[in-house]
Amino acid sequence: MAFIDKISSCIEKYSLLEPGARVLVALSGGADSVALLLSLRALEYDCVAAHCNFHLRGNDSNRDASFVADLCARLGIELATIDFDVPDYQRRHKVSLEMACRELRYDWFERLLGERRCCAIAVGHHADDRKETFIINALRGSGIKGLSSIKPKNGNVVRPMLFVSRADIEAFLEEHNQPFVTDITNLSIDFGRNKVRNRILPEINALFPDNAMLRTIDSLLSCNEFYQGALESAIANCCQIDGDVVVVNYRKLLAFRGYDALLYGIVSRYGFNAVQADELLQAVTSPDGVGRIFVSQSHRIDVGRKAFTISLTENGDTLAAEYRFALPDVPAELPLQLSVEVIPFSSVDFERNPLVAYLDSSIVGVPLVLRHWRRADRMHPFGLKGSKLLSDLFADAKYDSLQKRNAWVLEAAGEVIWVPGLRTSDRYRCKPGGDVVVVSVIE
Repeated sequence: MAFIDKISSCIEKYSLLEPGARVLVALSGGADSVALLLSLRALEYDCVAAHCNFHLRGNDSNRDASFVADLCARLGIELATIDFDVPDYQRRHKVSLEMACRELRYDWFERLLGERRCCAIAVGHHADDRKETFIINALRGSGIKGLSSIKPKNGNVVRPMLFVSRADIEAFLEEHNQPFVTDITNLSIDFGRNKVRNRILPEINALFPDNAMLRTIDSLLSCNEFYQGALESAIANCCQIDGDVVVVNYRKLLAFRGYDALLYGIVSRYGFNAVQADELLQAVTSPDGVGRIFVSQSHRIDVGRKAFTISLTENGDTLAAEYRFALPDVPAELPLQLSVEVIPFSSVDFERNPLVAYLDSSIVGVPLVLRHWRRADRMHPFGLKGSKLLSDLFADAKYDSLQKRNAWVLEAAGEVIWVPGLRTSDRYRCKPGGDVVVVSVIE
């Protein structure tokens, strides 16, 4: 299939864009973004290019900006440009270099959507990026959601190049005698994603050139969508809900294939972890399990002869389980599954993901406590001046009462440094030139 046809097929399969739509194309000047712009233009989309100059690579940054301006002028493409003072943003918002660039870039893209009357932001992630993400998530440990890799669409962001590889992109540009610029930092093989990109993935592609991995990822993406729908239907079938009380019928529960996954899908909504779900399943399937009680911060489960009942606890704040450890080691019995990596700052691919904390390496060896939040808890969040009550942060994030009861916090020396799923604090912010401890919640 021709390169342009693959782009068109991806757009059609995932319903990314309407024919002739006005699209904002993130254009760095690199091979991926240049190929994306040429492809969408060839498919007769109304393209507006957007280029950010962060002024972080000296003459190379200005070279990229000039290249993009010349390319758009030659093609007759409308171009929006912006210059950012990244160090100033870091000082004001107290965030890392990579996080500052990401926030500046995507905040600007979102503003441009309205200003330039565009329907979506098109970015140049391609098939090799999907493979990299799949490999990294698989090695870190992940469920079906993480193994589904990069989504074709995420909010206003669309990825039309997921059916083409980096080799396809370079061949396409060579065929059209189209130059591009290269960021030499992407060629490093020292750590993290770049090592997967430049060393591991080429070996896999050489051994398995038929893209079976992509078919696996596509299958997992479809399976996850189906699983989420099937889960809702199964829960409705075996659960009887009366106000704050949920009664789960054993006969109906165990009639489902994969009832262990269904059981976890039910109880995880009420703050119970995977270990408790496994113990509950043993209790449900054993005569000796009748009468057992399981407790989360907000709910309790009472095991009966024919059903178990989930109900609110009288006072969730009295539940004060604490788990003590120190990074980089993570105990297996933690209620949250965590993965930990220590990576040089320059090699970290920072993401806007509240389930990932990027901490300075000075955190290594510091005594930590993982526990549920308490009403007096405060934190100094990234990007804010001073500290705030967690209850106020929950209100800002529109947490409901169940989400608040189930919230975990990571504490260091009596100070909350991370609320998984919400925010990290300013206390252990990463510093250029050192190492970064990347802590991820495994879903």
